[in-house]
Amino acid sequence: MTLHEVTPLEMFIETSLYYLGIALSIVVPALTTLWAWSAFRRSKRIGYVWLAVFALTPYVTFTLNKVSHYIHREEIAKMNARRSNGIVVVERQITFPLYQLVLAAGVFLLYRAEKRSADQTPVPTVTSVPPAADAPVAPAAHL
Repeated sequence: MTLHEVTPLEMFIETSLYYLGIALSIVVPALTTLWAWSAFRRSKRIGYVWLAVFALTPYVTFTLNKVSHYIHREEIAKMNARRSNGIVVVERQITFPLYQLVLAAGVFLLYRAEKRSADQTPVPTVTSVPPAADAPVAPAAHL
């Protein structure tokens, strides 16, 4: 593997993909939680609450990583101080939250189905209830 200097176009593409992955990792779990909670409010099925909690796990993982970094900050500083001042090779991990997108798509489809079923169920009103055949009829008022 040979090393070469990165062109501005390659830097732009890599940086764009990196920040797109970060943005999707923030927005997609929030939307999944919103759709799962809305579906729960419509149908009162407890499974949607579990989907919402599961959708929040990336936020918990991010928080735990930050806590771990804070706990080991002195060791990290020592390792950075030992690094040579020569050529620096940077490897940046570009993540794409594929499982979160699949989960979000599934929860959105479930939310849409719950919304449609809630919109199609007729709400009983006084005028929609037919009178019973043997019910006494009130006499007409005389004017």
